[in-house]
Amino acid sequence: MDARKNTEKSHHAFFVVSPIVVDWPFFCRLLRTHADANPELFTFQHQWMATILDSLLWRSDICERRLYAGANAGFMREQVCKYMCPYARFQSAMFDPDTLIITYDEKRGDPRGSRGKGTSSAASGLGDCVDCTVCVQVCPTGIDIREGLQYECIACGACIDACNTIMDRMEYPRNLIQYTTQHAIEGKKTRLLRGRTYVYGALLFLIFVGGMVALLNRKTADLDVIRDRNALYQEDDNEEIGNVYLLRVLNKEMQPRRFSLTIEGLPAARIDGGLPHWQIAGGEVYTTAVRVEIPAGSVHGGHAFRFILSDDSTGKRLVSEKSRFIAPR
Repeated sequence: MDARKNTEKSHHAFFVVSPIVVDWPFFCRLLRTHADANPELFTFQHQWMATILDSLLWRSDICERRLYAGANAGFMREQVCKYMCPYARFQSAMFDPDTLIITYDEKRGDPRGSRGKGTSSAASGLGDCVDCTVCVQVCPTGIDIREGLQYECIACGACIDACNTIMDRMEYPRNLIQYTTQHAIEGKKTRLLRGRTYVYGALLFLIFVGGMVALLNRKTADLDVIRDRNALYQEDDNEEIGNVYLLRVLNKEMQPRRFSLTIEGLPAARIDGGLPHWQIAGGEVYTTAVRVEIPAGSVHGGHAFRFILSDDSTGKRLVSEKSRFIAPR
């Protein structure tokens, strides 16, 4: 009993620690970002360790992964397959007698019963199934495949391997449980090409084409614009009206790139300090604030415009993000 409890404790400990191991590369990047932004925190060893523990133990995303892994693998287990996984729900709608499924051969296996090794089925008056229930024990959802196909079955094939092992020991033919169709079990001809095959094939082809189109036309950069809401607008001594915006630029490619920012749709507008240019590493997010200015009186009230993010090396427009400029009425 103590050994079983220790095993369960070790399993739960693994489910808690595994999300941390999986998130380790992300954590290293996070730690490097903290070090670059706040070098004073990494001067003393105890402060450095405190930052590590704070990031590792209390970040919400890591805690969520740890919670999900522990709950799903440690407690819910087969309930996830039965009630949360959509695969089981698709079976009743998509399967027909010609679908390849995991099937128990009732004609060969029944009646079930235990017997000694080497005893033939004919001599014992029983089928090939020795009623060992190994197929049930290895099933991750805990079903008995001998009762027929059930929606909880995830087609993992563990029962096939377990049953074949028992058949080898008993010196019986293998594949009492096998991948086959209902028609094949009943001695009827199995049709490979049928209406469902064409419909599902066409749907899969359309999904593949849609995925390829989306992949080829995906944005290689992203721009997020948030207007500063602390002040509607700012007036300076040069008779100009200014609005401040927080920009986040994401480089989705793996190599460093240089970006430029322009404005479109706002008359006589300019960016304070000139058109910005940013060198951003691959996969990194660059955050900055920009001030957009217009001559006083050129625009009244709210006016919509767009930030245009372009690639400096090619001049290609990558992203167009809509925003709003507020001026006195």
